[in-house]
Amino acid sequence: VIDTGNTLQAVTHLQAAVAAKPDMPGYHLNLGVALIKADRKVDGLASMRRALTVNPQYTPGRLALAQSLAAVDSVAAANAQYQAILAYDPTNGAAQCGLGWAALRATDCKEANRLFKSVVDSNPKNAEAWAGLGSAEVCASNLTAAKAALDRAAQIDPQDANVKRGQEALARARSGSGQ
Repeated sequence: VIDTGNTLQAVTHLQAAVAAKPDMPGYHLNLGVALIKADRKVDGLASMRRALTVNPQYTPGRLALAQSLAAVDSVAAANAQYQAILAYDPTNGAAQCGLGWAALRATDCKEANRLFKSVVDSNPKNAEAWAGLGSAEVCASNLTAAKAALDRAAQIDPQDANVKRGQEALARARSGSGQ
């Protein structure tokens, strides 16, 4: 229902599912997503948090909550969620990427590079991590390394929005630096 654009109907159905089975973290998560899409962010975040009350190690819920928090400029709260995932799953690439993007927002190029490099070392087919590594290299003005990482990301997933943003940042850096 939510995929068809009928967000209010999705909210109603998911509220009924949560009421029927409150011990299912996925129902809380999906309700949270639907509420956010219905422009009820506070209620949506609360529902996502309830999913984690039901199961604190429900990684899809914690990732969705972290991404939602980051989207509403609550980067510190998002980072706390990513760190919580890494506490029980130290090699979780999605959480490391989330922290990497936050490091880039804070222009901590070295930390972003470390996080994204860790992901590509363990999962060389992760386009988001390669795009992040390329963006971290742009941040550090290592434009040759940035191009190589972004080219690798584009080979894996040419439609990835992070790849396109990284390529645009690289082009801006090159035009500003004369390279």
